[in-house]
Amino acid sequence: MGIAIEPTEIDEATIRSLGQPGDLGWVVMAHGEVYAREFGWDGSFEALVSRIVADYAAGHDPAREAAWIAEVHGRRQGCIFCVADPEHPGTALLRILLVHPDARGRNLGRRLVGACMDFARAAGYDRVRLWTNHPLVAARRLYLERGFQLVAEEAHHSFGVDLVGQTYELELGWKRQNLRVMPDGRPRRLIVNADDFGLTEGVNQGIIEAHTRGIVTSTSLMVNAPGARDAVRLAAEHPELSIGLHFVDDTPRLDEPDHAAREFAAQLERFRELMGAEPTHVDSHHHVHMQRLATFSALVEPLGVPLRGDGRVQYLGAFFAHPEVGVVEPDRIREPFLLHLIETEARDEFVELGCHPGRVTAQLRSSYGPEREAEIETLTAPGLGAKITELGRSLASYRDWRAS
Repeated sequence: MGIAIEPTEIDEATIRSLGQPGDLGWVVMAHGEVYAREFGWDGSFEALVSRIVADYAAGHDPAREAAWIAEVHGRRQGCIFCVADPEHPGTALLRILLVHPDARGRNLGRRLVGACMDFARAAGYDRVRLWTNHPLVAARRLYLERGFQLVAEEAHHSFGVDLVGQTYELELGWKRQNLRVMPDGRPRRLIVNADDFGLTEGVNQGIIEAHTRGIVTSTSLMVNAPGARDAVRLAAEHPELSIGLHFVDDTPRLDEPDHAAREFAAQLERFRELMGAEPTHVDSHHHVHMQRLATFSALVEPLGVPLRGDGRVQYLGAFFAHPEVGVVEPDRIREPFLLHLIETEARDEFVELGCHPGRVTAQLRSSYGPEREAEIETLTAPGLGAKITELGRSLASYRDWRAS
């Protein structure tokens, strides 16, 4: 007997099991059309999708494999498959996730991934693996916020274009892993990192509040932002707060030859001038480095510190009220969600929980405003640290990572 996943209502949208007449053909057609239009991929990609779909249709085990269709007003608008890896027992493959452009901004991608992950856990898999390519930025954000880690990356020429293929994995044995120590006796640590230090003085104030009264242990400095010097002053007053570099550059020039290297070197030098020290870690504004991991890994490697998403420290990014452009979900920055995220997704020795606390002032120019104030309230909630300890995690900073 298969494992039942109840249909999920998303406003006017429904996620249902694949199986109606026309579903298989739509999956192939939609992939071919969308990827050709958005990325210029040729017909060999549609052929690959057709083989995946045909293999599933020819004979899948409903207890171990499933697929879903997202509908909006009765029209197919998305899909995802969860199938067994024939070469690695205990591993599920997340395959052919798609949200049609007409339905983006409705959280369909996140709900489809959620259906797949819930099924994989219920089916008893030990891990989930997926293969993606560097242009698929929105999908990669969904995987990273779920706790997936990059395990392999390789340049290749496929579907008529040059690509960087990326393999991600997520271990699912969290119920066995939520102990205070790793199997080899090392403690399990949680780094709570606040992005945007230096954005404004109000944001700086909120980060320090979340540090002194709450669970924030680390932050990332925007060296050229208006509040950078104020942030440096506050960092000196709170030496236990680890300070990393929050690289900022989301201009088209970032993909020009050598531009990323020059801009990173300039911001790193500015960090050194301001802080008089090396960054304890590196990440970026709007995660621009995530789609250029090979480039930024090489730039950060000489520092000997973690780069967000490089696999050395597991990153959890779902504590954020804007999961997609135009979508606001306040529950995602409240205490129950935060604790659920840590309980169900944190698995490695060191895990970073990303956050964006801040006080809203006239200086702030950001679509993420009142949500920063709400994050402060959650991050400073009485007893939150004790609840995290009960989940088997002790608070730590990136300095603790280096010391380990």
